[in-house]
Amino acid sequence: VKAVERRLGIAGALARRGLTGRAEAAFPATVKKYPANPEAWLGYAKWYMARNKPHRAEMIVRQGLEAIPADARLHASIGGTFEHQGKLVNALRAYRAASVLDPQNPVFEDEVARLEFLQGDPLSAMNRWEKIVREHPGAERAARRLALAYRSEEHTSELQSQAYLVCRLLL
Repeated sequence: VKAVERRLGIAGALARRGLTGRAEAAFPATVKKYPANPEAWLGYAKWYMARNKPHRAEMIVRQGLEAIPADARLHASIGGTFEHQGKLVNALRAYRAASVLDPQNPVFEDEVARLEFLQGDPLSAMNRWEKIVREHPGAERAARRLALAYRSEEHTSELQSQAYLVCRLLL
């Protein structure tokens, strides 16, 4: 893992110095040398996402998923590329796959809930956020989103929605 991190760090340093051609060449060399390391694929895809090239990032993550199909982070990453391209159904499917592969990570489940809410299924989203908050008390982002969802669905004040949230979770 440290060798991959070192290679990705070098590629990032090259990019910061304006040597984008050399940096861009460092990423495929890294995944070629470490094809079973998800960090290599994630770093390579992140390079293209930072350059607003989500389609290219999607292609890279797809290759990573061929090499490592059971990596939850790669599924979440392709979900991000889909979302960036407006492919919300595909993004939701990818985040769900990430959540199934790593059910202990509340971030993936939070992304599922967020997309469910955005796609017009607030009840499923709110139930999912409640579960996250109950099982992961430190999941502040999910708690904030849940409070905002209560507020938007019930047209209550922020204080009322937070109080309602606390009552629901204590029962």
